[in-house]
Amino acid sequence: MYDKFWKKEYEELKIECDLFDTSTGNTVAININSAAKFHLNCNSILSKGPALFLGNSGDIIEDINLNIDKVETGDPSSSSISGTSIVTYSNGFIKINEIICKNRGHCLLHRKGEITAKIKKITSKYSIGSLRLSAVALIQGDQVQKLILYFDEINSIDSYGGIELGQGTGIFIGRKIFSNINSAVHIVGANTKGYIKCNEIISQGEENISAAALDLGNFTSQITIMANYIYGYRDGGVIFINDANVQLKNAKIINTYSGSSPSSVGIFIAGNKIISLINVKIVTGELTNGRTIYYAGPEESIDVKNYGLFVNKAI
Repeated sequence: MYDKFWKKEYEELKIECDLFDTSTGNTVAININSAAKFHLNCNSILSKGPALFLGNSGDIIEDINLNIDKVETGDPSSSSISGTSIVTYSNGFIKINEIICKNRGHCLLHRKGEITAKIKKITSKYSIGSLRLSAVALIQGDQVQKLILYFDEINSIDSYGGIELGQGTGIFIGRKIFSNINSAVHIVGANTKGYIKCNEIISQGEENISAAALDLGNFTSQITIMANYIYGYRDGGVIFINDANVQLKNAKIINTYSGSSPSSVGIFIAGNKIISLINVKIVTGELTNGRTIYYAGPEESIDVKNYGLFVNKAI
């Protein structure tokens, strides 16, 4: 077991180890409150509480470099344990093979600074109680934080969603983002900036619960989303857009709901910003009442730019 609170007087810290293990107590495995540099080369971090808390709101760590094979946090049998696996107020680089968070918390929460991360697999698993959090989040920060994340897959199992971008800049490049009950990607915030390139963005949904793969709202800077396949469920739309300046490119949008009621909606538009569709295909699972694009916003206030739209039924 190792639990360390590293104080300000230590300017630089480098650690090489096989294992940090605080899985028997609800505490942070590694807490670096303030430092000029923190480098970690480690095989595994196991923690009942959070794994890494780096920096604080008033004192950023200017140079972090994490090289870790696996981070696993949480106790799925207890609803009283809260804790995000990794929280960063930092500049630098992160390389992790796998993060598994079974706490009531995020797998990765970036609040301040600029981070470039390569994380192969991220999984959030939390099914106790009503408070469920996204696997990766840019929220609760200084509004200008930046995260560039390369990944193979991000999975949200019985939790809030895959990616939550609420402030700053988020650039996400990977193969698959999946949520079994909620939105795979949620983007909001007037000044939020971002870019997503992903092969599959999937919200599975449940029998009586709509699930939009992309829930996009209230941002003014154009965010581009490139995805080969985007899957959603029921009448909330595969993509729900509310006052969002969004560009969709090269996407096949599929609503997997095939029942007769309610309707199966491809893109649900509820606002009045600019929407650009570039080589987009929309497939509704239910043809009788299904709607490829449904607009519920103010009359004559929508600007849709079509650069190649293909649908399986009339709009």
